[in-house]
Amino acid sequence: MTARRLPRDERGSVLVETPFAIGIILLLLMGVTTLVQVAWTDLALSSAVRATTRFASHVDYVPGSGSAARRRTEDQVKEWTAEVADEAHVTPDDVEIVGTHEPSGVDAPLDELVSGDQITLTVTKRVDNPLYRIAATVTNAAAHLVRAGDVFDPNGVGVKAGSSTYVE
Repeated sequence: MTARRLPRDERGSVLVETPFAIGIILLLLMGVTTLVQVAWTDLALSSAVRATTRFASHVDYVPGSGSAARRRTEDQVKEWTAEVADEAHVTPDDVEIVGTHEPSGVDAPLDELVSGDQITLTVTKRVDNPLYRIAATVTNAAAHLVRAGDVFDPNGVGVKAGSSTYVE
């Protein structure tokens, strides 16, 4: 006697498989969203830091000021950085400026720098907006299901950009 095969009934399998597929796609999208936010912030900071470093190193002649040259102040540079990097929500407090006399390497305020001295500008920003937190939380929850641990820091990711140039 041969065993008789029962016909397979696959009705309803799509109903069971679809939520799993949608869940996996949503988790991947959340991970990509998180990475894009960090990359976007890094790109915005890098571009802003390069532009601001050029701004800080440039000397302007101001007619009627009584001096042949005018250097930017630290506050002006910080404000300009915040304005240029507004897309990344940079504030003047996120900006660090270091002026260095060359070749001695002694730190000095911007208004005391002379031609050939170095200006280093660094901006540090934390990506921790609500969209990042939601995406990181969802991605981390999925990672815990497969025992991978936290993939993203739920409190945010620090992004740092810096640039140096010489005073004109």
